[in-house]
Parts: sequence; structure tokens; C-alpha cells
Amino acid sequence: MKKDKRRGNSILALIMSFAVIISGFGTPGISLAFAAGDESAPAAEKTAETRAPEKVQVEASNEKTVNAEEKEEWLKSPNPDHLKSPEKANPSPDVSGGKADQYLGANGKKMMLRSASGTGLRGPAQGAVALTKKAEPVPGKLNTFKVTLRMEATDKEQKNDIVMVVDTSGSMNDNGRMREAKKAAKQFVNKLLDENHPNTRIALVTFETNVHVKKNFTNYANKQQLLNAIDDLRAGGGTFTQGGIKAASDLLNNSQADFKNIVLLSDGVPTFNYALHNPDNYLVNGGPGSHTYEKQTSANVPRPAFNYSETTGAGNSMWHRYDKVWINGHREYHYYNSGNCAIAEAGFAKQNAKLYTVAVNAGNTGNDVLEKMASPGCSYSTEDPAALSGIFDSIAASIAAAMKDANVSDPMGAGFEVKGGTASNIHVTQGTATLNNNTINWNVGTLTTSVSPGSMTRYAEMTYEVVINDSILDVVSPSDGNYNTNAGASVHYTDIDGVQQTKAFPEPKAKPLIVELHKRLLDFKGREIPAAYANGREFNFNMKLKEDSGFNQNYLVPGNKSKVMVDLRVDKTYQLKENVVSGSPASSLSDYNSEIQWKTWDGTQSAAPVTGTSLDSFVVPRGGSDNNPLNTKITVTNKEKKLGKLKLKKTFNPDSANGRGIYGPRSALYRSTPKYAITVVGTNPYGGNDEVYRAVHELSAGEERTIDNLPYGHYTVSEPGHEPAPTFVDSDGTNDGKVDLLIDRKDASVEVINRPKGDDYKTEVTASKTWVNGPEADHTAPSFELYADGVKKTDVTPTVTPTNGTANKFTYKWTNLQKYNTSGSEIKYTVKEAGVTVDNKVTVNGHTYAVTQEGNAIINTYEIPSNGEVSVNKVWQDPQGKTLVKPEVNLTLYRKVEGGTEEQVPASEAAVKVVDGTTTSAKWTGLKTTDIHGKAYSFIVKESFKNAGDVNNGNWTLAESSAVENGKVTITNKAVTGDDNLGKLTVTKKLLENGAGTRRSVRSFRGAPVKFSFKVTGPSNYEENFELAPTESKTLKGLYFGEYTVKETDSKGYTVTYSVSGGKVTLKASDKEKSVEVTNTNGGAGTVVDKTVEKVWVNGPKPATTIELWRTNGKTGADKIDEKVGEFAVPANASGAQLKKSFTKLAKHDSKGNEYEYYAKEQNVPENYKASYSADKLTVTNTYVKPADADKDNKGSKKIEKVKTGDSLDLTLYGGIGIFAVLIMILLFVVEARRKKSE
Repeated sequence: MKKDKRRGNSILALIMSFAVIISGFGTPGISLAFAAGDESAPAAEKTAETRAPEKVQVEASNEKTVNAEEKEEWLKSPNPDHLKSPEKANPSPDVSGGKADQYLGANGKKMMLRSASGTGLRGPAQGAVALTKKAEPVPGKLNTFKVTLRMEATDKEQKNDIVMVVDTSGSMNDNGRMREAKKAAKQFVNKLLDENHPNTRIALVTFETNVHVKKNFTNYANKQQLLNAIDDLRAGGGTFTQGGIKAASDLLNNSQADFKNIVLLSDGVPTFNYALHNPDNYLVNGGPGSHTYEKQTSANVPRPAFNYSETTGAGNSMWHRYDKVWINGHREYHYYNSGNCAIAEAGFAKQNAKLYTVAVNAGNTGNDVLEKMASPGCSYSTEDPAALSGIFDSIAASIAAAMKDANVSDPMGAGFEVKGGTASNIHVTQGTATLNNNTINWNVGTLTTSVSPGSMTRYAEMTYEVVINDSILDVVSPSDGNYNTNAGASVHYTDIDGVQQTKAFPEPKAKPLIVELHKRLLDFKGREIPAAYANGREFNFNMKLKEDSGFNQNYLVPGNKSKVMVDLRVDKTYQLKENVVSGSPASSLSDYNSEIQWKTWDGTQSAAPVTGTSLDSFVVPRGGSDNNPLNTKITVTNKEKKLGKLKLKKTFNPDSANGRGIYGPRSALYRSTPKYAITVVGTNPYGGNDEVYRAVHELSAGEERTIDNLPYGHYTVSEPGHEPAPTFVDSDGTNDGKVDLLIDRKDASVEVINRPKGDDYKTEVTASKTWVNGPEADHTAPSFELYADGVKKTDVTPTVTPTNGTANKFTYKWTNLQKYNTSGSEIKYTVKEAGVTVDNKVTVNGHTYAVTQEGNAIINTYEIPSNGEVSVNKVWQDPQGKTLVKPEVNLTLYRKVEGGTEEQVPASEAAVKVVDGTTTSAKWTGLKTTDIHGKAYSFIVKESFKNAGDVNNGNWTLAESSAVENGKVTITNKAVTGDDNLGKLTVTKKLLENGAGTRRSVRSFRGAPVKFSFKVTGPSNYEENFELAPTESKTLKGLYFGEYTVKETDSKGYTVTYSVSGGKVTLKASDKEKSVEVTNTNGGAGTVVDKTVEKVWVNGPKPATTIELWRTNGKTGADKIDEKVGEFAVPANASGAQLKKSFTKLAKHDSKGNEYEYYAKEQNVPENYKASYSADKLTVTNTYVKPADADKDNKGSKKIEKVKTGDSLDLTLYGGIGIFAVLIMILLFVVEARRKKSE
């Protein structure tokens, strides 16, 4: 049976087949013949059951091959019945059941007609049906009634023959199926064979590989024999379903019963069938699925086509191959389908009997076969063998039932409904019940339950509870207060004779207590609002029992309708409160003036109205002769307040394009615009034509006015007599001057618009698209959308210029456009570019453009991506052994596009970064990565010194330009090397000098100089020590730029002066060479003297003369100094102070440190005077000597005589000295000029 057992079963079958062949098991009469093997000619050969007589010899010659092939194929089949080897079914049944019993008829005991529905013992007559229905109050529940609906039907005793056909194949041993089948069969027999069914007989047929008539028709008198035969059933063999049905049909063919039934029980697919005379005539597509091309016998086979003297099948599969043929170049396999054969046989049997099938663990294929075999509605299946008893009970009950296929329709009466409103509150003894549209539909089926043990009267019953609902208020109140709980319940069924019947149930009545909660809804005039306008509003009420806080019911009552309060308790005090309003139109309790009152239906009792939304104490009133609770109506009245508000606005529309016509806002005429009389009329909003409001309001253009406290209504705003007629803009969008002021729309507005006359109806719109920057390929014409008053127009297309290609500007033009909207306003046309995001961006070919719009001019400006980054790492390489000061260096970012020129990145985007010895990195972020045309930038970093005057700049070599790769660049600065590239400092020791005011020597110093010590310091801890004698120099090379200090560390007691302040100089790249002159100057204490030269006249005329001051160092040779220091011009006839002159701050020593001797000298002694000198040689005395030839002189012949002064006067000597003195003076003048220039 199970496919996963096929392989094991096939191997077992193959082994058994070989065993059969070896042992000679089987006889030719039951052996199966197969078609020739695949290696034979491709002519089709039929099996022994169907092939022509002339082919018998072929079969005989291939017998050995066929048997081997048969065994192999048999082993591959499912073998559901666990056969050990192939088997052959006997076409004729084994009959061991004896003769049929007689019908007992009147000899049987009379049936009981006891009924469980009433007090009497008798139920309906045989075949009759009785219906009852009642409604009873449910104790303790107000307005709740229990409804009981019952049907009874008594079976009719007629001749009834039943054949039980039981599958006893080997698979029935599985899962306890044989045990449960026998149990169910015996229960079936006991149910039908009793004294109440004297004319019922049951026969027993079983089938496995062969068919057995175990017991012929048996009545209840011999029931035990049938039960014993059932007990003796054993499972084993294959499944010959067709044979079992045929045997049962044959038994019934000889039956004279009024009703004939076959009840078939099986657990799987048939594995044997009767042969067909010509099976090829009935082939259809299908088979076991073992081969690509298969065909099988169908179920549509007539009875004469079967050969009931031959069987086919080997017991291991529903399919049995009887032939294989060549068709169109492929092998086609032909099979008997035993299931289809059984279905065909069942069809023959159903012509004379009703066929029930019961499938137990039959699988999908078995269930399908058995369902197709059964009469309509008579197939059963189960996967639980224990359920067989219940299935057989149902079959037994239906075989002779007086009421079958019953269906009840039970609509509720007006004002009643099933409690809870769901089918779960409906209880039935059998079948299923549903609830739809307040009608119960009960699918009863066949009545199967006896009213009492042994009774032939069967019943079905349904119970449920009903409560009253609001629709009871729509029913005319009966005079006695009793209402129909149901309306026309009926049952439709098939009677004992198979005739369709319909019967009505009685209609029960109930007497409810009705407390009606009525909502009365009035307009502002106190008129009741029609239902169409009131029912949509729903008012929520709460009814609370004061004595029991657990009772707290909410009721939802529509306007001008009532609600039944079904759960109230009599003689209890309630508080009623209106809480909230819901529904449509929306409103709130504050929209109404409210009051509450109550009155009994009979008008005998009432209460005065209470203002507000709460009734504090309410007790269901009693009255009448029996003081019974009275039906009562509580009325809650809500009257609408006048809360409408209408806003009027007057607008004047000019006709010019810019809105400034003769009535424009800046026109003088506008200021004198007259008042406009606007009429406002409101009519009844609830279906009437009566006016609820009328007034005329005068407004000027541009004026607004709000009218408050208006009653609800349909309002019309008009301006009678104005030409052209005004247009309107309404708050409801209809723009017809008509608005509604309603309870859920209390506010409305109407703008009354006047316009000038004319037929200016059409206009045109022009827009432009301008591309600013970005790649040219992006500059195509995008889609523009035209909007009229904000609504996109899809029925117009602009003319675009240029029509195709790329351009920096496109023009769009829409023509023949409507100029004014339906409100009379000129349509405002706007243009949008399709695809623009909410942040006014559009992406074209991956590039982003910012979209700006001024009017209908749309500009797409290329947005340069600004996510670029450049990181710089600065590396300083000092000279070996030195650490130089790092100047501040500007890093300036440049960029260029391919094929373009280099440009500096604007400071606003990339400010100049500064690095030095401390800050060695820099980074720019947010850089634009393309130019305005979308071309990618490459970045370059350039260096420059931040401070042009920083001397440290010259010590370093800058990288003028460094290309950035992947956003990063490392720039290395090396220190400058080479004497020619660095600074040079020359230190010169000057001759010793006299101090300020000190008389200087007029000749140069000669001889071996005294050495003075020097130290030069500079940047980066530079230091150099050396000695210089006067006039010597020291040149220092390869100096790094910076400030250097020259210091004479041993000045020999002289005052040191430098040619530069403090001996400090700064070497720069622009001024690489510097010199420092160091001068030692006397003039301090001990280094200078004062001398006074005096002139003394002795007699004579005292003419003017000149006295010179000289000094000498007393040395000889090259070191000798004898030089003039100064002179004293004595005026003629001088006297007193005029005869003296002091010389101060005279150098005491020469440049070599030799002390000077100072003396006076009168180079030209006046004529007739003789000069003499004092001991200190500083006083010159001139003594007059009278000339000897004074007389001759007086005669004009004077004789010139030279006065001897004590020194011989040599003209040659004095001339040379004079020339030398002039040269000295020129030299001193040049030196002094250079000194001043240097300073």
C-alpha cells in the first residue's frame, strides 16, 4: 500500500517468483501471461486473457521469458496486501451463506411509537413527521425567552434488503482495521435486525483475492448466525472489489424488497478485476507512472464489455499490464485499472440499489475510488478505524428514516433576536446551525436519534434564547402584549418515500416589558428634525442602578429614534445620563439645549421635564388592576442652538495683467469704490423651503464681515443688479455663492468677486530653463509641468525651443490657455521642473543642480561637489648636527582641471594654512572637487614664507609646488647648504682712535699691532672665537641666516665701539654679507691731555700770525710720529686772551700706546721778529728786531732779509711737506665720508 515499501516488497516478490518457478508452484489455469520482452519485434502482443487464438503458440514459446519478467515486475509493485507471491482471482464467488430468510412481516413485534416531546406515549405514525415550537421566559432574566424547536419522525417498516460487502484483504490486519470493521458490522446488524424491523434482511459478502457469500439474507430471528459469520472473518489475500460488488448486486437482483442497499467497507485500492473482451477499446491516458507512455482502462465501460469468466491482476497493484506496443517509435504500455473497473461495476449496481461506501485508511487513491463508487451523498471516509461504528450507525439510521436531508429555516420575529447575536448561543442535538440576518439555518440531515431505546421515532431538537430589540417599537403593540418571537419557521426534507416536503412550525409568543428610551431632536425653532437628518446622530446614554453599582449599561440612540432598555429590573432606582454625541453629522452636547421627561404608554403616569442631560431617579412605574410594571417611554429632547457663523468678503478683480487697472489698489478710483449690497438668505437645512434668515449687508471692496449666531441652514449669497454678475469663492469649494451652515460645519465663508466686462478669456504662458555651469552634456531640455492655480495640467504640451540637442537656455511656451478660473479670478499659472526634490535639487547624469525660480524663469545651477579633502604633512630636514629655527610657512592650495591653468583655491574655501616647527600638518575639508563645468580638479599645494622679513626663511629651501594624490601630500623642506648660499660675516679691527674731541693723528699707524680677542655668536648656538690686530679682518662663511653678535672680549683698556649697534648684524637671504668694524677709542681718564698755546710779543707792531700745535712720539723709523695737531691764528695787535688758545682732549698716546710730546711751532715768523719757545715748548715769544736798512726802505729800495728763526728754512722741504699735508687731508675727508655713510 505505501510507496516507500515498494522496493522492499519488489525484492521479496522477486525472490518468491523464483521460488514458484523452481518448485512448479501454480497451474497454467491461474498463471498470468505477459507480453513478449522488449528485445522482440516491435509488434504489440496481448495477454492471454485478450489476445487472439492464433497467438497462443507465441505465448507458449515465450512462457519461460514471460514468467521471469512477470516475477520481476511483480516485485516492483506496491503490494498493499502484503502478498508473498502473485495470486490469481477466481471469477466465481464462493457461496457458503445458505438460503435467504423470509420476511417476518406481521409475525414481528409491533413497534413502539413512544414520543419524548410530550406527555403521551405515542409519536407520529409510521412515515409521519411532527413539529413543535415554544417560547418560555427565562427565570431571573427580564425580556429573555427560551425557544425550543423540535422535530419527530417515525420510520416506516417496509421490505428492506441490505448487503454488507466487507474487504478482508491482507491490509485489513493493519492498524486494527479488521477488528473495528467487525465491531461496526455487528453494531450495524444489531441496530437494523430487531423486532421493530421484521422486514429487514442483511446479507454478508466478503472479498479478498476471491469473493465469498458468507451469509445470505438473514432476518432478525436468525441474526446470531450473521453475527457469528462476522466474528469468523479473517483478513488475508488481495482486493477484488469489483467481484464483491458484483456478488452483492447479484443477490439484490433476486430480492423483492422495497429498498435495496449495499454497504461497502474497504481500506484501499482494488488489485483484481474482471477481464474485458477488448480492453484496447476503453483506454485512456494514465497508469502507474512506471513508464513515459502509459494508458489504462477507463471507468466508462458498459456491462457487456466485461468477461465475467476471466479475471486479471496479480494482487499487488491497482494497475496490471496486459500489453505493450510500438507507436510512433516508442514503447506504449497498456494497463487494466482495477479501480476504474470497480467504479464501472458500482455504476451497474446503483441502477437497482443505493450504494454506501466506507473508506478506512484508504489513502487518497482509495478514497477517490470509493467516493466515485458511492451513490450521491453516501460516501464516508475516516482515518480512525474506531470511528467505523459511528459511520455504520449513521448509515443504519438513514436506510429506513422517515425524515432525511432536513433543513430548517427559522427567522426571528419582529423585535426579537438571538441573544448575543451569534450562532454559538444556538444548541442542536445534531447537524449544524448558522445565524445570518436574524435567521437561523439549521442543516439537520437525517434524523437518527431515537426518542427512547427501541423506538422507531427519531427526533432532532434546537434551543436558543431570544431577547427583544429596538425594532419591537415598530410593531403595532398587541392588545394583550404578546408578540411573536419567530416569523414562519419551516423545515424542508425528504420523506420515507423520497418525496421533497416542506412543513411549517408553530409560532410561539412572548410578553415583554418595554422601557423605551427616545431621543427627540429639534431644530432651533423647536421643529422635529426629519429622520433622514436626525438618525445619523447617535447619543450615548448611561443607565446606572443606584442599589447595585455592578449594573452600568450604555445605550446608543439615534436622533428621533428609540432604544429598548432590555435589562432593567423592576422596582429599582436608576440614574440616566446623556454622555456624548457621536455619528454623523458630528456634534456635541454643547450644541443643544436639553431636557428629559418620561410617560407610560397608556398615558396614566408621567413626570415633568427636567432641564439638562441627567435624570437622577427613575423607577419603572407600576399600574393597572394587577399593579404590573408598565411599558414606559423616556424622552430626551435636544434642541439645536443658533451657532452658525458666515464670513463675507468683497473682492474687486482688475483686468490688467499686473492687477492694476482702473480699479487697481493704487488707483484713486479704488478709494472711492461704492458700497456693494450683498443679500444673504438662509433656508431650512432639513428639507423645507422656508427661510430661517434674510438680511442685506453692505461691504466695500476689500472689506470682510462675520455674521454670528446664525441658525443652521442652506445659505445663498447674491449681489442682485450688478453687471456683470459676480463670481464667488466659497469655503466649500462649490464657488456658487451657496454654503451650508450645519451643526458639523458651523463656519463658512463666501467671497463675492466682481470683474470688468470683456471677452479676454485666453492667455499664454512662457517659461525658460537656463543652465548655469555643469557639463554641457547635461544641458538638455527637461520636462516642465504647468500648474493652473496649483493644479497640474496634463492636457497641454509646450513648444520647446530649441527642439532638441543641448543648449544653455530653452524656452517653453504654452498657448490657448484658459485665462480666468470659475471663481472669476485670473488663473495663476506656475511652472515647475519635473524631478526636482523638496530641497530644490535635481540630478542629471549623476550631477546635482540647485534649482532656483523667479516667476517662470527656472535656473539650474551646477552644484560643485564640496566633499573634497587635502591633508598635508610637513617634514623639516635640519643640517647634520644642527637644529635650525623653523620659520612659519604658508601652505596655499591650488587646483586645476585637465588642460586648464592653475589657480589658487579661494580663501573662502581653503584658507592659507600655516605650519612651522611645532605645527607640522594641515588639512582642508569641504573642498570643491570640480569646476563650474563639472571637470574634476587636481590639487597642488604651494609653499611660501609667511613673514617675508623672517631671517630664518633663507635657511630653508621650499617646495614650490607639490601635487596631491588621493587627498594627501607630504612636503619636505631641507636646510640650505653651501657657502655661496649662506651668509658671510667679516669682522675688521680698526686702528686705535682718539675719542670725541681728541686730536687725531694725521698719519697711519705702522708697525706690529696689538692682538685683541673676539667672540662671535649667532643662531642655533653658533659661536666663533678669534684674535685680531688693528687693520686685520676675519671673514666667517657658511653662516645660517639670523642675528649675529660680535664682541671684543679683551679691549686692552680702550673704549670699544662697533660699526653696528651692539656689534649685532642680521644676515638675510637678501643681504647675505655683513661686516663689523671694531674701533678702540681713547678719551677717557688717562687717555687724553689739554694743552694751551700762548703768544708773547716783545715790541714791534704785533702783526697777525699763526702758531701750530704739534706732537711727536719720540720714535724713529717707521714708528715715528711728528705731526701737526692744530693751529692758533693770532690777530694783529692781539692782547690778553687773544694771545692764548687751549687744545683739549688730545690723545695722550699714539695707536701703539707711545706717549705724545706736544709743542708749538710758528712756521712763518713775522718779518722783523725773532721767535723763541718756552721750556714746555708751548709759549712762542716774538721779539721785534728793527731792520738795519730801515732808511733805505724809506727811500724805496728796500732789501729783503730773511729772519732766522733758529731753524734752517729749506723751500724744497716745506713744499713736499705741504703736498703731503694736502694728500693727508684728502684721505681723511674720504675716510670720514665713508664712515658717515656706513653709520
